[in-house]
Amino acid sequence: MNALSLILRVVAVLGACAAAYFFFDVKGQLKDSSAKLDAAKKAATEQTAAITTEKNALSDQVGKLETEKRDLEVRLNDEKRRVSDLNTTMVQSRNDLARIQQENRDRQNELTGLQSKYDSMQTELKALRAQGSPDALTARVTELETQNADLAAQLAAAKTTVAKAPTANGAEAAAPAAAEAKDLVIDGTYTVLYSDRGDKHMVLNLGEDNGLKAGMVLSLVRNDKPYGDVVVKSVRPEMTVVYSDKSLLRAGDFVKISAAK
Repeated sequence: MNALSLILRVVAVLGACAAAYFFFDVKGQLKDSSAKLDAAKKAATEQTAAITTEKNALSDQVGKLETEKRDLEVRLNDEKRRVSDLNTTMVQSRNDLARIQQENRDRQNELTGLQSKYDSMQTELKALRAQGSPDALTARVTELETQNADLAAQLAAAKTTVAKAPTANGAEAAAPAAAEAKDLVIDGTYTVLYSDRGDKHMVLNLGEDNGLKAGMVLSLVRNDKPYGDVVVKSVRPEMTVVYSDKSLLRAGDFVKISAAK
């Protein structure tokens, strides 16, 4: 009995030791597991915070990109409108240029017709002069000389019109204004536009706008020296046909007018 009791006691002590060991071992494992779990939770929290921060940063970038996209769309629409306006302007400019070129061709044809008519009258005038000077022929010559001077003025006007052709933006030379009674203005320097030594006519670049009238006598000065008197035969707004019995000036010469009566 004593041996059995002793054995049972030993077994009980060993069981208690084993239970204590198991308890402390499990407690240690639980403590380690808890520490690992806390570390994992902390890491997960930190990772969640990092993800949240990155998400917020990405949200800001997306917002900026959306704003930039809207700005680009607005600019793109503006550029499209500008291109459309430029295309419309270019089409209008092409149409204006085509119209101006046609007008210039028409003016050139008119100029050619005037030149042909003028040359024909010059030939007829020379032929009449060659036939002598009876009263009838003299009257005809005088009539032709007057017409010839008027044609010379028209020819000079046509050449001036072609030289001042409209530009591509559609501006056009102003049409001559109706004749009006104007004050006499002759204090400038004027140019000989045309000179015909055959019938002694010259065309000057002043006219009705300066107050000149047919029949006036102008006293010309060239290079500060008196040239002499000339008679106004016909007048237009910006040019005058004059007759001179002196040696004619050349086209391009400059003159001043000292008196007009």
